[in-house]
This record gives sequence, C-alpha cells and structure tokens, in this order.
Amino acid sequence: MTSVVSAVSTATVTVTGTSTAIVNVGSALPVIPLYSGSFTDNTVQTNAGTAVANTVSIGASDDANGITVADGTKIVYNYAGRYYFSFLGQFITTGGGSNYAVTMWHSVNGSAVTNSAYQYTTSGVGGQVLGNIADIVVVNAGDYVQFHWWSTNTYMRLTNVAAGSAPTRPASPSVNINTFNVG
Repeated sequence: MTSVVSAVSTATVTVTGTSTAIVNVGSALPVIPLYSGSFTDNTVQTNAGTAVANTVSIGASDDANGITVADGTKIVYNYAGRYYFSFLGQFITTGGGSNYAVTMWHSVNGSAVTNSAYQYTTSGVGGQVLGNIADIVVVNAGDYVQFHWWSTNTYMRLTNVAAGSAPTRPASPSVNINTFNVG
C-alpha cells in the first residue's frame, strides 16, 4: 500500500508499506511556545463585609512559565495572546444568617468582565461548595486577571482543608488556579 502525504511546505513524502516516516517541515508550521501557570492559596480567606468585593489572594506559584503573580492577587501574563484559565474556590459557610449564596467573577486590568459572574449556594452552616470559573481571555503583555467573590453572609469564606491520615491524603488549598495559552 502506498500513501502520499503533503506537508504545509512544498515537500511531499511518500510512505510505502508498514515503515514509519518522520518529516521535519521546518518553519512551515508555526511553533507556539507554551506559557502556563498553576497557582494556589492555602489560607482561609474571610468575607470583608456584605458590601465588599473580596479579591482572592494567591499565596503560591506551583509551576509557572511566562505567567506570574503580582501583589498577591494578580495573575500577570507576560506575553500577549489568548489564554484559558480555570479558577476553583472552596467555599464554606461557618455560621449565621439564612443566605448561603456566594457570587464569583473575574476582572481584567481591574475591570469586571461582562457576564463573568456565577452564583453558588452552600447547603447551610458547615456546608461547602466548590465554585468554578473557566474562561478564555485575550490579553496584551503585562495585562492581569483577578478573581473576586461576594456574599451577604459574613460567615462565608474560602477555606483550605488540612492533610489527613488513615488513609493518607494531601491538603486541599482554598484556591486553585490553572492557566495556559491557547493561541
């Protein structure tokens, strides 16, 4: 059996039989460098008040290339492009009130992104919910994204969970953010 494969460049490769061919097309295909970041926070982040937008703290950079954290709250993109991100926040209501809802959203360069808010509800006192925001943003070099939350329940907070034993299990951060370029 004979197959003909045409690459994006002007080269044509013919593969015969069951052999394998590796073709280097040189600069014919663009190579997009991978910029990525994985960030967490392992602290309890309390509600600053019922009329306050709480900005999420980021305490650790687990792995990053081309993306950094500034001022403990900003994910800074060092290169222009289109980036995907996923933000996970582990919320708990520790007491009081009858409203157990929390609203999360993100901003770019300090301005809230239109239609980026999502509301989650815990089951009551002691109830937890894992809130998630996933989106794609187009940024210029130096632009930053921040994450925010709000609740009328002053006992709402982002919470971490300590490592455990029997069975041994890792700690769970209050915040987990992953981001990478997609073009």
